[in-house]
Amino acid sequence: MDINYQTLKADRYYKHLSTNDKQAILEKAPKMASILASEYSPSKILERLEADRFKINLVRNAEQSAVKYRARIEIGKERKIFIYEDSIEEFTTKFPQVTKEQVKMMFLAHEFLHYLEHTQEASLKYEIKVNQFGFKRTRNIHAYSEIVANEFAKLVTNSSINPMEIDKEN
Repeated sequence: MDINYQTLKADRYYKHLSTNDKQAILEKAPKMASILASEYSPSKILERLEADRFKINLVRNAEQSAVKYRARIEIGKERKIFIYEDSIEEFTTKFPQVTKEQVKMMFLAHEFLHYLEHTQEASLKYEIKVNQFGFKRTRNIHAYSEIVANEFAKLVTNSSINPMEIDKEN
């Protein structure tokens, strides 16, 4: 199963998506990632994070919930990005053709794109109308943002492997 489709299928509102929505997301997300990747190189990402006073922390994986985070971003008084060393090691073990520095940059680029989303410099929303409790509500398909961020990370690092491949079901 395609990794982007697998990511989309895991979205909480997947069952509400029409066939056209699914196709649009799977076509639109890589295009958006390509546009954004044309504007940023790894050095530009690092420069921007430094200018915006981010602290980048390499840490061992802490005990986590059902979701295994590879990296995470905190945007508050202090701006931090945590990259989990265990995940870097796991990735390079599974994909030896990728270096540790490349994996670190992939995870960093992914979180950077979520930062751009937070600052509204990148609009990564795909919204649908959902019937809930007899009311039509607008809901965001979070998987769209994740697919864009993963494709962006892959493109920026010139990798042949999508960061989500590490969690791909066989």
